[in-house]
Amino acid sequence: MLLLLIIVAAASSGGGEKPPPRPKKAAPPPPPPAETSRSVEDTGPIMFICANSPKHVDKEYLISECPFCPARARFFWDDAVKGFRCLSCRQPYPNDRVKCPDCGKVPQKVRIKHRPG
Repeated sequence: MLLLLIIVAAASSGGGEKPPPRPKKAAPPPPPPAETSRSVEDTGPIMFICANSPKHVDKEYLISECPFCPARARFFWDDAVKGFRCLSCRQPYPNDRVKCPDCGKVPQKVRIKHRPG
């Protein structure tokens, strides 16, 4: 009986091996780089229609000036920033600036207005 008590005490005193450390979680992959090759077909001014506003009739608006450089009408959609980017200076156009200048309403659909062929 005494021998059994000594064995149990020795086993519970921590003489065993430590469990292996848990593996660390892998870091998420970096976002893909912004595309650098663009053509006239996929660039243009930012366009949206402000509809159903109590302050004015339905209107089409074009954003054709970059706030960071003097470029005009040269934006493209960039998935990496989830917004539009200027073709000339590559700065992302602030998403909070895409709204109706008359009533301040944020449009539901925004797109690039392509030049006719």
